Amino acid sequence: MTILLTYDLGGTSLRCGLYSTSELQLLIRQVYPTPNCQRSGARQTVLRDQLIDAMLDAALALIAQSEHRPEAVVAGVPGPVNVEGFLLEAPTILGEQLSGPFPFKARLSAAVGLPTTVMNDITAAGYRYVCDGQEDFCLVSIGSGIGAKIFFNSVPVLGVSFDTGELGHVKWSSLPDAPICDCGEIGHIGAYASGRGVANFLVQAQANKDPLGFAVSRLAGTAIHTMDIAQAFVKGDPWTTNCVATSLIPLAAGLAATRSIVGMERYIVIGGFAFAVGTPYTSLLARKCNEHYNWPGWNTAFEMGYADDDNGLVGAGRYGEDRGKA
Repeated sequence: MTILLTYDLGGTSLRCGLYSTSELQLLIRQVYPTPNCQRSGARQTVLRDQLIDAMLDAALALIAQSEHRPEAVVAGVPGPVNVEGFLLEAPTILGEQLSGPFPFKARLSAAVGLPTTVMNDITAAGYRYVCDGQEDFCLVSIGSGIGAKIFFNSVPVLGVSFDTGELGHVKWSSLPDAPICDCGEIGHIGAYASGRGVANFLVQAQANKDPLGFAVSRLAGTAIHTMDIAQAFVKGDPWTTNCVATSLIPLAAGLAATRSIVGMERYIVIGGFAFAVGTPYTSLLARKCNEHYNWPGWNTAFEMGYADDDNGLVGAGRYGEDRGKA
């Protein structure tokens, strides 16, 4: 039995698990806070060290709780990763543009002392669905940031520069009052449509513009955290629903383009914020997509992925399992 140490590194949470390639399942997993630029005042170089240390600590804790020792590592990280395992950007964790490619694979491998594979987190999660038999789909992640990775014939479209899937960093607006993205640029889709974007910009901004409407909403008197917004939306609060609908306009435009350009017909939605708001959210997203590109299939195009919070961990394990058979 081969055991893989798998990571799903997100902007908010660091997930770590031990995956059995013979049992085809996670044996154990834990979730920890991700050291990130919003929680830490450390310089980027220090924060990178803290990140590797946190991943090592998570692995040691898992191994101590388990009788199994991993033989290799597969890690999904939130940003473009090239073939050598260099992380090119990670704004949801490290903030603004990196001073240069970060040798994530080499650093993590040296820390844990195991052969290591590093890939983009949405790519890793996609392999869970590939190994379920899915062939042509777009995996959309809506959490701390926004990601969208296209798979054709069960193969992720990575591009020659390995930077595809960063839909959240497509610019939607150049207006001076446009929201600032984690990467430091203004007006990116992720700054509107991510969980952070909805909470930090749209709801706060609308509350300032419409204090009377906000005062009678379910969010009045709360700290306006992402999960507060999700609960208010699910309960049908009109004021909150309007904010969420506005946040979806840029995201819907980007996804509509994938249908128009490459003919994508299936969209699997994952991510912490997406799971918190559920199918009413994907139904609203489908309607917004139809406003940008009139296609009758939008009503059935979206489906929620596995809601167990293990997409990245299992996907990384399935990738390692599949490569082990090759």
